[in-house]
Amino acid sequence: MMRSILETVTRRWKSTLTLVVLLVGMGVATYGVLKSDSNARESARADFENEAFQVADKLRRQVETSVSSMYALASMVEVDGGRFLEEHFEPIASTILERYRGISNFDIAPFAVVKTKVPLAGNEGAIGHAMLSDHRRIEATLRTIREGKALLDGPLKLLQGGTAVIARYPVFTPFSPKRIPDIYSWWPDWSHGCCATSVPLPGYGAESLPGGLDANGNQTYFYGLVEFVSKVDRLTEDLRLDSVARRMSFQFRNKNPHPSMADTPVFLTSPDIGPGAVLERPVTIPISLPDIRIEWEFLAVPVGGWPGPNLLVVVLLGGIYGGLAVAGLVYLLVRRLLRMSASAKLLEASLQRQRREAVERACSAVAELAAPMALISAELFAELGRLASFEELRNAGKLIILDTVEQVQRFREQRWIVFFSHQW
Repeated sequence: MMRSILETVTRRWKSTLTLVVLLVGMGVATYGVLKSDSNARESARADFENEAFQVADKLRRQVETSVSSMYALASMVEVDGGRFLEEHFEPIASTILERYRGISNFDIAPFAVVKTKVPLAGNEGAIGHAMLSDHRRIEATLRTIREGKALLDGPLKLLQGGTAVIARYPVFTPFSPKRIPDIYSWWPDWSHGCCATSVPLPGYGAESLPGGLDANGNQTYFYGLVEFVSKVDRLTEDLRLDSVARRMSFQFRNKNPHPSMADTPVFLTSPDIGPGAVLERPVTIPISLPDIRIEWEFLAVPVGGWPGPNLLVVVLLGGIYGGLAVAGLVYLLVRRLLRMSASAKLLEASLQRQRREAVERACSAVAELAAPMALISAELFAELGRLASFEELRNAGKLIILDTVEQVQRFREQRWIVFFSHQW
C-alpha cells in the first residue's frame, strides 16, 4: 500500500512539474512576442517623433531667419535717423521680402506709429496704428522698447483681419527727440480708429524712452520700430503642411497665448482636427526661442491614431491560449470522468465486499451458536404448572444445555424442539 501511495505521489509530482515547466515556457515565449511587438511600436513612435521634430525645427529656423532680416533695416536707421530708409523703404523692403521667405510685410513705425507698409495692399487698416496710444498694444510695445532687442508678439489677431506674428525691433539714434512728440506734430493728417489720443497713454512711462550711448558716446533716444508681420500661413508655407497633414494630425500651440487669442492657445491645425481637439498621446516638440519670447509647441499624432498591437500576434496568441484552455477543459473533464469511474468501481467493490461479509456472517451464524441453547422436556414443563425462570430451572437441574450446533442437530434427530414466546 505504501508503495502505491508513493507511486501516486510521484506521478502527481511529475505531472505538476511538467505543467509548471509548460506554463513558464509559454509565459517566456509570450513575453518575448509581446516585447518584440512593443519594441516595434516604440521604434515607429521614435521615427514619427523624429519626423515631427523636423517640422518643428524648420519652423524655428524660419522664425530666426525672418527676425534677422530686421537688423539690416535697423542699421540703416541708425546711420542718419531713418531719412534714407523712409525715402527708399519700398524697394528695400521688397528686395528683402523676395529673399526672406515667410514674411508677409515690412513696416517702419516712427515713434511706434505705423507709417509705411510694404506691400500696402490688404494692409491699409494698419497704417496710422499708434501702438503707444493703444491700450491693447502698449505693454508689449514698451516691453520690446525697454529690452532693446527684437521680440516677437503673437500669434495674434490682426486689426485688418487674419492671424499673424509681429516681430519688432526698437531702434535708438542720437538724432531722435528726447520726448515722444505728439503725432500731429509730424503727421498732421494722422487718423486711426485704434486710439483716442495722439500722445502716449499716461501711466506707462512712455513719454521719454532713452536708449544707450552710441559708438561716439552720444545719448540715444527712441526713433521707432522696424517691424515685420508674418501671417501664419505665410510663415509656415515652406513647411509644406499639406503634405505633412497626410501623415500627421497636428496642432501648433502657443504656451503664452496673446490676449486676442484667449479662446484657444492653438493657432494652426491640420485640416482633419480643430483647435479644441484633444490628441491622444501626442508627440510634443518644443519650439523655443527665449531671446525673442517664443515658447510654442508642435503636437502631432499619426493620422488615424497610434497603431495598436499587431493583429497577427493577437490572433496567434489568442489561438494558442484558446487551444490550451480547451485542452485544459477536456483534460479536466476526462480526469473527472476517470475519477468518477474509479469511484464507481471502488463503490461496487465495497458493496460486493459488504455482501460477501454479510453472507459469511450469516453462514457463520448458521454454523455456530451465539449462546448455549437451554431446553426443558415437555413432561417437566407440564408438571411445573407455571412459568419459571431460567435460573430456577437451572438450579433445579431440570434444563438440557446444548453448546454446539452439532449437539442441537443430534438432539433434534431424536426429539422435537418447540420454541414459543410470550409477553406479559
